[in-house]
Amino acid sequence: MWRKAYGTFDAKYVYIFTTLIFEVGSAICGGAPNMNALIVGRAICGLGGIGMYIGVMTVMSENTSKTERPVYLGLIGGWSFHMRGFCRQWSHVAMGILYQPLHWRNLRSCICIPHPKPRSNLGLLGIWRQIDWLGASLLLGAIASLLMAIAFGGLLFPWNSGFIIGLFVTGGVLSIALAIQQLNTLGTTEEHRLIPIEYLQSKDIVILFIETAYAGAAVFLPIYLIPIFFEIIHGESALGSGLKLLHLSWFWLL
Repeated sequence: MWRKAYGTFDAKYVYIFTTLIFEVGSAICGGAPNMNALIVGRAICGLGGIGMYIGVMTVMSENTSKTERPVYLGLIGGWSFHMRGFCRQWSHVAMGILYQPLHWRNLRSCICIPHPKPRSNLGLLGIWRQIDWLGASLLLGAIASLLMAIAFGGLLFPWNSGFIIGLFVTGGVLSIALAIQQLNTLGTTEEHRLIPIEYLQSKDIVILFIETAYAGAAVFLPIYLIPIFFEIIHGESALGSGLKLLHLSWFWLL
């Protein structure tokens, strides 16, 4: 959806808006009185953070030539990949140090980059008509339902409870409705639909999607589960579990 927003509205103000979302989430994290508030803050940070990331790629793509673009995007991608690998590991140690004496307070900031309007000749009404509102609503509903079912199942509610089953059914129905809506361009056009279906016709792109999904799972699952394993099974502190995760940092960096 951020990709569509950057292609429809003034990218400068979309980037500033995503930055504000990220800062609001950071403020909530910094002042979180409990874990539930922290989770909400992190979710808002994620929403703004992905918008900022797409914004950087958009700004870089629009302000470089075809010959320059691979170099700059490669520098950004390579640097961000190595920094993410470094931060994912050392953040466990840093947060372990901060959590024990200082709790979970933190602070983040970023720099906004201006960008020209992509469609300055369109009025506000014309811009809003280009957005696939129906597709965006179905996508958000499907993702929210499935994530809530996976997160709450077995913890707050039994897996066989009506609430969890209802969430799974709702997520499945909305996913099917989204597929039908995108394939038949209901309430939108082929040019402005939320999901670029034409990409799925390319075997190389489909393989790339699958590889990216598995690569993400291979990175995030160990980072999430290994500290939990050390803390619950071995009784380690937050700092101790972070220290025992450091050996993976060399793997991600290489």
